[in-house]
Formats: sequence, structure tokens, C-alpha cells
Amino acid sequence: MLKQNGVALVSVAGLIQISRYDYDRWGDYHRFTDMGMQKAFGEVFGEKNIEVKAYGNVLSAMGELQGIAAEELTEEELLQEDNDYQVVITIKAIKNNI
Repeated sequence: MLKQNGVALVSVAGLIQISRYDYDRWGDYHRFTDMGMQKAFGEVFGEKNIEVKAYGNVLSAMGELQGIAAEELTEEELLQEDNDYQVVITIKAIKNNI
């Protein structure tokens, strides 16, 4: 679908607390996590052709679940990172078959 050197910009919702026990021991690939997206997109585009980043923290996750608008939280609260609460995961993938 992508032309040579085409770029796919993708975002997926995480919003499920990570099981740290499972994640650290054998990985968490069966739901939308940064690790799962790294594996899925890496298999198609190649590890060197992707960038995966998770955003979120417990407060932003609670806000999402409670229907609290982002404007009701401070920028500082939103920018705190807690990889156990991945609210949004972004992927940049470049098609490079050379």
C-alpha cells in the first residue's frame, strides 16, 4: 500500500494497565502495547525502519476512563510518563525495501 520510502503514521489506544511481571519476563504482545507494536511493525517494516513511543500515566488513564477533558489537567500532569499506563501508542513506519 505504501510507495517506496512512504511513511505510515499510526496511533493506537493502550489504556490497559501493563502486567509488569509478564512484561519483564516474557513480553506482552497480545494487546496494544509498545512492545507488541514494536514486534508487529518490526516484522513488516524492519526494526530499523520504525519508531514506537508510548504516552500516558496513571492520572491521564484515570482521566480517560472518567471522561475528564485534557484541558482539566495541567501540562505537567499530562507530560509525566509511566510506561505501566500506556494510554496512546504512536508508530512511525517507513517502507524501505532497498
